[in-house]
Amino acid sequence: METDTILTLYRVPDPSEIKDLNIHIARLDSKVTITVSQEKVPAVVGDLAGIATTILLSDPVQALTTAAEIGALLWGIVKSAKAAGKYLRIGKSLVRPMIAAKASDDISKEYSSKIVNIGNGHVWGPMEAEPKAGSIMNCYDDWDSATSPVAYFMGITFPIPRERVRTLWYLLGAGGKLCGSWETQTLRERVPEFLRPDAKTNE
Repeated sequence: METDTILTLYRVPDPSEIKDLNIHIARLDSKVTITVSQEKVPAVVGDLAGIATTILLSDPVQALTTAAEIGALLWGIVKSAKAAGKYLRIGKSLVRPMIAAKASDDISKEYSSKIVNIGNGHVWGPMEAEPKAGSIMNCYDDWDSATSPVAYFMGITFPIPRERVRTLWYLLGAGGKLCGSWETQTLRERVPEFLRPDAKTNE
């Protein structure tokens, strides 16, 4: 659906009012086809109703390395919007590149690209999620309270040395907050087939 690839910035009639936002948008536009427009947000969204800027991405890219590059640019937009005190909503199809960017950063802190390549990652999700208890309830802090879902859950598996698989798990609020992340590790042979990455490491 079209709405899956939209990033909505509430109460932002003009992107130039947010520092560096136009720069991030221009960088994103150089990587993937986007459409930036203004839309009226209905009163059902409460205090966030009004004119919003929407960024519509073309069909999401499949290559995980490219998705991670695009995701890093999306995080730049999110950071600028939040620094300006704005609320936003992330469409489901934007979660994959955004989490790919986070996973790329996280895995590169432990392994060189020669050993673990982001392109060899295997994605599971994203899925819509509704936090029920614990610290992950902070997903509700920037939820617009009118639209679903509250959050998205996604995992990415990577082959690592000694025939093992590292899985990075993320819970991303639809309002742009990373509500939680953790990692698990086990032998490759113990990983369910739907989660098992195809490639192996160079070691």
